This record gives sequence, structure tokens and C-alpha cells, in this order.
Amino acid sequence: MDAQTAMLMERVGDGILQQAQAEEKALDEKLAAIEKLGEDDFEILRQKRRAELQLKARKEQDWKQLGHGRYLEVNDTKDFFNQCKKSERVVVHFYRGVTPRCQIVDAHFEKLSQTHLETKFY
Repeated sequence: MDAQTAMLMERVGDGILQQAQAEEKALDEKLAAIEKLGEDDFEILRQKRRAELQLKARKEQDWKQLGHGRYLEVNDTKDFFNQCKKSERVVVHFYRGVTPRCQIVDAHFEKLSQTHLETKFY
């Protein structure tokens, strides 16, 4: 290894070390802040988390009512656009019934629709 490569490797190593030290310092500060938390602080955190979970549950319920969680086929153009307007995220598969690859995509979308309730699949 020549001197220029060695110097470059040393600079890279120094940069990585500095970044690691900065990350460690930030993590130490977060840990110190957590150690200073009292019971009242933990109760506030619990209430925030409970509210987040309740909001998520409400959203999931709303999505299910809109037909999320299933892979649907829509034949009417007007109905398709009305349904799409109701959902924030939509994935659409325009297919041909005679194409084997479309059947493969259908199978994957069927699985994905059940795990990604935030998105409506057509």
C-alpha cells in the first residue's frame, strides 16, 4: 500500500470514528434524559401512547369499512373513481385475464392487501 492510500484510509477511519463518537454522545444524552424521568413523566408517556394506539385502531376500523384489507375487482369506471377518492392510498392492477403473470400479481396483491390496511388494492 502506498503512502497516499494509507493517508486516505487514515482520514476515512478518523471520519468514521468522529461520527461514531457523535452518535454515542447523542445516545448518552438520551439515556441520561430517560434516567431523569419521574413517575409523572412515565404516566404522560403512557397516556400519549394510549392515545396513539386508540387513533391507530380507529383508522384501521375506518379503513376496513372502506373496503381496505381485501383485494377487490371493480368493473364500473364511475364506481372505481368514487372508491379511489375515499382512500388516501390506492394500488391498482390493470390486468388481462389470459396473462399468467397477472395471476401471479393477483396472488401477491391478495396477500399484501391483508397486511397493508392503510392501502386499498384493486
